Amino acid sequence: MEKKHYNTEMDGLRAQIKHWRTIAYGAGAGFLLMAAANLSLIGDTRIVLTPPDINKTFWVEKGNASPEYIEQMSLFFLSLMMDVTPGNVEYKYNIIKSYLDSEVYGAIETDLAVNAEPWHGGRHQWPCGALYWRKTHQ
Repeated sequence: MEKKHYNTEMDGLRAQIKHWRTIAYGAGAGFLLMAAANLSLIGDTRIVLTPPDINKTFWVEKGNASPEYIEQMSLFFLSLMMDVTPGNVEYKYNIIKSYLDSEVYGAIETDLAVNAEPWHGGRHQWPCGALYWRKTHQ
C-alpha cells in the first residue's frame, strides 16, 4: 500500500517536472527569438519627425525627402521661431533643439540663447537664426 502511494506521488511529481520543463524551454525559445529580433535591429535607426499640422502628403526616404515635407517642416520651425513670448521662449527653443543634429547642436544652442536674450531682458525683438536639418544616414 505504501509503495503504491509512493509510486503515485512520484508519477505526479514527474508530471509536474515535465510541465515546468516545457514552460522553461518555451520561455528560453521566446528569449532567443527576442534576442535575435533585437540583434537584427542593430544599426537601423528610424527617427520619426512629424509637423503638428499635416496639410499635404509627402514621402521621406533614407537621405531624401519630398519638397512637401521640407515645406511643412519649414513652416513648423518658422512658427516656433516667430511665435515666442517671454513665457514660452525656452519651451519653443527646446523643441527646436530636439530636432538638431548633434554636430551643430552647440552652435545653434548658442544662437538660440542669444536670440532668447531680448525676451528675458525686456526688449521685444523677433528672434531669428539659422536651423540646420538633422542629417540622415547616407
